[in-house]
Amino acid sequence: MSKKIFFAVIVFLTMLFGACAPTPKATIGTPIDKAKVDLIVKNQTSAEEIVEMFGQPMNKVLVGEQEQWMYVYQDVNSKVGFTSIETSGRYQKLDVFIKDGVVVNYLHNDAPLPAMKGSGW
Repeated sequence: MSKKIFFAVIVFLTMLFGACAPTPKATIGTPIDKAKVDLIVKNQTSAEEIVEMFGQPMNKVLVGEQEQWMYVYQDVNSKVGFTSIETSGRYQKLDVFIKDGVVVNYLHNDAPLPAMKGSGW
């Protein structure tokens, strides 16, 4: 086998197998434990208890007389193939509404990210 053919085969195999390797996953935030969310009681759980359970929120916004505390977790996995790209993952969000140091309402979402497939070329 000539050196040119050997080199071409090595380059082709490197591209083929190297392109199929998974890319690192991207993660934002800390996972939101559903069991802890279930412990929240409206008009009873304090803001301090929320911080003990979930840590400091990612964001705080003043909405009228209430504070909205936002906790977000997103985990995205991507796999790049030679001719395709696939993305999947999980999205969690917890919005806690606090007035006078007590939780008055909260919303929790936990769902898989929609799987996406596309062409790599």
